[in-house]
Amino acid sequence: MGSSQESTFSSASTAAQVNALGLLPVYAKELIAGGAAGAFAKTAVAPLERVKILLQTRTRGFQSLGILQSLRKLWQYEGVRGFYK
Repeated sequence: MGSSQESTFSSASTAAQVNALGLLPVYAKELIAGGAAGAFAKTAVAPLERVKILLQTRTRGFQSLGILQSLRKLWQYEGVRGFYK
C-alpha cells in the first residue's frame, strides 16, 4: 500500500514539473534552449581556440608543434584549466 502512494506522489510531482514548463511561452523556451546550446558550444570549442591563439602568436614552446602535439603539451603542463584560460 505504501508503494502505490509513493508512485502516485512521484507521478504527481513529475506532472507538476511538466505543467510548469508548459506555462512558459515559446520564446522563453527557445531562449533557454539557445543559451544552453551556446554555453555547450563555447565549452567544447575553447581548447581548440586556445591552441589556435598559441600557434598564431608563436608562443615559445608551441612554434613548430601541430595541433595534437600542442593539445598534449598544454594538457601535460597546465592541465584542464589550461584549456580554458
